[in-house]
Amino acid sequence: MISPTRVAFEERQRAERLIVVNNSDKVQSYRLSWQERAALPEGGYKNLEGIHDKSLSSMVRMSPSQIRLAPGQKQIIKLSVRRTKTLAPGEYRSHLLLSALPLEQTSAGVKGINIDIQVNYSLPIILRVGRETPVVSLAGLDLKRAEENDTLKISMVKQGHFSSFGKVEAFFTPSGKAEKQRIGIIENYSIHSELERALLPMTLLDGYRLSGAGKLTLKYSGQKEYQGEVFFEQQIDIN
Repeated sequence: MISPTRVAFEERQRAERLIVVNNSDKVQSYRLSWQERAALPEGGYKNLEGIHDKSLSSMVRMSPSQIRLAPGQKQIIKLSVRRTKTLAPGEYRSHLLLSALPLEQTSAGVKGINIDIQVNYSLPIILRVGRETPVVSLAGLDLKRAEENDTLKISMVKQGHFSSFGKVEAFFTPSGKAEKQRIGIIENYSIHSELERALLPMTLLDGYRLSGAGKLTLKYSGQKEYQGEVFFEQQIDIN
């Protein structure tokens, strides 16, 4: 378990920390390193070769760079940022990669290597120079009906040089009723700084089906550094 799963340094902030907890029943070891990645409009990332003009990795120091945790043990990873004097306004990002090392086993006094598949973790580390709230708007909606769950494909457009971060919620108000029901939610959703468009699939809660007429409300509201912001809230008629 890693907390938080995303770190954002504001302009005058110098230090942050991560907490890694081994909640398994085995000793776990990880090596920490940097990845350069670009976000994809439909979600996920692609790996980049080498650093680029918006990389953060050269400005952040981490300690320690390798950890070994017994079951139930936790480790604090310290991150400190050193800004260059000529750093231009904008958003800088690299991804911190925790690479799982092979598990050591001891059997009859002989050490070996456990070949179980180990999971790696990657999380974005962000530095903002200056502050600008991005403008995000709803560009389109596609409803996919299925036997078990309906899915919304939400298309969004972002303007500005900074990323958004928050939760996307869907509410439905059947015709003839006043009270709306939340039928979908995605927490901790970001449209990264390099993206101008994003496509977000949302599976509706508890097998909810959008049957019958009514009004669908989509809302993208800020979390953490954007707490209190509403990027958009829009109603759509469903027939």
